[in-house]
Amino acid sequence: MVEDTIPIETDTVVQLNKFEQKLQDLEQKLDSMEYKPYRAFVQVGAYRFVNSVKEFKNRFPAFDTTALRIEFELVNSLPDAKIQRFIIDKTFSTLRNAAIRQQEALKQQASEINRYESPVDAFIAVYDNRDVRIVIFFNLDKDDYKILVGNKAIYF
Repeated sequence: MVEDTIPIETDTVVQLNKFEQKLQDLEQKLDSMEYKPYRAFVQVGAYRFVNSVKEFKNRFPAFDTTALRIEFELVNSLPDAKIQRFIIDKTFSTLRNAAIRQQEALKQQASEINRYESPVDAFIAVYDNRDVRIVIFFNLDKDDYKILVGNKAIYF
């Protein structure tokens, strides 16, 4: 005797952890802005008077084994003044990978080993195919999630 079996379909709801949920919210927000990220970097500092990677690592030894590079930005209001942006020397092709590295950088910034107090604000700098730069603050510990487009903050 063969028993009739009826497959039962169940709706499964996947529970996302806070990191995955916020990452999903971020990706949806960028899609709604019609902003397609092409490459992302993690920025760990910007200083006028820290002029080299060696000097940065001396001040912040938590980054001693981190490959860093510098981008320069001229300050329009001050003649001959520039800001050195310290960026982890790695290009991320997904926001997820950039966000994971950025969360690690936040812990490095907060490390007690650092000789100077550093603002704990590592963020993701994303460039689109037109080389337009936006900044994403993604901080699980502070529950702070925003995208800066120029001076305009967009919360997600």
